Amino acid sequence: MKILFLNNKSLRTLFSFCVLLIFSQSSSAQNFLDSSSWDPSKPITEQGQYSNWATNGSNSMILSENPFGVEVPIWETSADGGYPGFAVQNIPIDYNTTYRFTIWVKMVNSDVHNYGFKVNAISQDGLIRGDGTTIRDAYFTTWKLPARDKWFLVVGYIKGNGSSAVFPKKGLYEEGNFNISPLNYETYKFNNTVTKVTITTITFNSSNPEDKSLFYDPRMEIVNGQEPSIEELLNSKTGPGNSGETVWNTNGTNINYSNGNVGIGVINPDAPLTVKGKIHTNEVLVDVSAPIVPDYVFLEDYDLKTLDEVENFILKNGHLPNIKSAEEFAREGMELKQMNLKLLEKIEEHTLYIIRLHKEIEMLKKSKQK
Repeated sequence: MKILFLNNKSLRTLFSFCVLLIFSQSSSAQNFLDSSSWDPSKPITEQGQYSNWATNGSNSMILSENPFGVEVPIWETSADGGYPGFAVQNIPIDYNTTYRFTIWVKMVNSDVHNYGFKVNAISQDGLIRGDGTTIRDAYFTTWKLPARDKWFLVVGYIKGNGSSAVFPKKGLYEEGNFNISPLNYETYKFNNTVTKVTITTITFNSSNPEDKSLFYDPRMEIVNGQEPSIEELLNSKTGPGNSGETVWNTNGTNINYSNGNVGIGVINPDAPLTVKGKIHTNEVLVDVSAPIVPDYVFLEDYDLKTLDEVENFILKNGHLPNIKSAEEFAREGMELKQMNLKLLEKIEEHTLYIIRLHKEIEMLKKSKQK
């Protein structure tokens, strides 16, 4: 097996190119429901702009697979006999503007409980219905989903006060499928009294805590042609916290990113590139400086241990001198550059031992011939 290395510059360029193909967009869309702050290591009450819509611990932030098989923070709500969920409150809006509301939902365990995705227009007559009457809340929901343990994308619209647009793509979408169930949501318009809205999710109609609703990537976006398309939402070309603008810089035909760490399969990367899983490549090149290459082994003042000293060290410690123990590797991990240099150091030491043994053997041969 051949192990090669890439330096940081090469890795960043390779990763930037791959991610740019997937995530880069030229639009200037804004998601008013930024869930990039979701963090399972923090209490549910400290999830950015999201309020805990429950008081008895029915909401939690977990790491789980999103509709595209990537482990990410997911808002999990357990049924408790009430209406737990999350709320993003008092979002400023322009009542003459049309907005799209989307969220991924998955329901687990029984088919008893229901879910809800609601836009509250704050004032009692904030929304105008198709028949001209007014209402406060717009529900974009099927209450139940067509299947358990599967993600579905819910899509709904509220039109600007003077808009007559028609939105045929409102409805329910299954992961990996397009428009399997157009929903007969009411047609809503903003009344000219509305200046803010509150977005909520709920889980209800069950008191069994094993009945859960999972929510991912809630979005509220202005409909102006800059928002991600439904196809992009279904194909993971956008995600929590992604405003639609690329974070990558360009320099000729090169792209780069230098504002932080990049993570693949991890939420909080602790290095310029942190990957949870395998990396498949043809070649990796690591930059090293001459002083750290272990050719110092061949210098006259190098303290080469005798084989008896090496044996005694192994008997006492259970590993080679100047090499970490198995426990240390398990605790601290293995730095491949350092490990390869240490292995080269041992090869060079062993070469010296072999040369010495060869000389001793030759001396024995000559003494035997006399």
